[in-house]
Amino acid sequence: MMKKLTLLARISLNFAFIQLLVLAIGLLVYTRIEMIQSEASTIKTDTTPGLYYTGLIRRTVLENYVLTLRNLLNDTAATGQKESTLLANDEKLNHFVTQYGATVFTDVDRRAFESLKHVLDKYKSSQEIILASASNDSNARKSNSSIDIRLNLEFKNVIDAINQIGNEKQARGVAAAAMINDHIVSLLTVMIVSFTIIIVVQGFTGNSLIRAIIHPLRQLTALMDTMRQGDFTQRMKIVRQDELGDLGEGFNRMADEVMGLVGEVQRSGICVSTSMGEIAATSKQQQAT
Repeated sequence: MMKKLTLLARISLNFAFIQLLVLAIGLLVYTRIEMIQSEASTIKTDTTPGLYYTGLIRRTVLENYVLTLRNLLNDTAATGQKESTLLANDEKLNHFVTQYGATVFTDVDRRAFESLKHVLDKYKSSQEIILASASNDSNARKSNSSIDIRLNLEFKNVIDAINQIGNEKQARGVAAAAMINDHIVSLLTVMIVSFTIIIVVQGFTGNSLIRAIIHPLRQLTALMDTMRQGDFTQRMKIVRQDELGDLGEGFNRMADEVMGLVGEVQRSGICVSTSMGEIAATSKQQQAT
């Protein structure tokens, strides 16, 4: 099969194969980089800001709970200031919750976020009821009985919900980082294996081309040395149909023509020798008479 291909066709096939291999490597590398970028985007837009706002929500809820306890236990002198502080805290909490909502992309996150908003609403409802009850009864403000156990329970539920979404974000971030590491290792492996294949294939095809060129040229050189020594009977064996095969056929035709010329020269020499012999014999006969 290969002997029927020209050298130009072999070289073209070699380069085409290398280009296809490089293209395949490029596609593999591109897909791995796309996967890495996807996981990096998850960390950038999902887990990192999600964990950040989760921490802010947790801290703000703790501040809110402490402010509520202070409102319930302190005197009424600073009630207006305390309530304004609670309102500011509520606004800050709502802002952080809204900002966290922008980091929700999956169904799991969406369900956990809805659960968080639900327990926050229940916590705020219990808080409003208790604060309203305490504001109507100054003695209740100083009494531990005014701190409804429901508020503590709702506060615990809020913290649990925050911890849940924080753990899920953290787990997703760890998984994304692990996937990035796996993709990088896979990318390096693909590149090493691919370049190894290119080197091996290039070495094999290059060696094949060199042998395809050097071997017939050496045969041709040996035949030319033989002809230089006077042997015109040797011919190059034609076993391929490429440029070097055409060169061998041309050499054989040249050898046939040279051998034909040598034969004609030899025949001409014989004729001259015969003619000279006849002339000498005729001359001798003339001298004898």
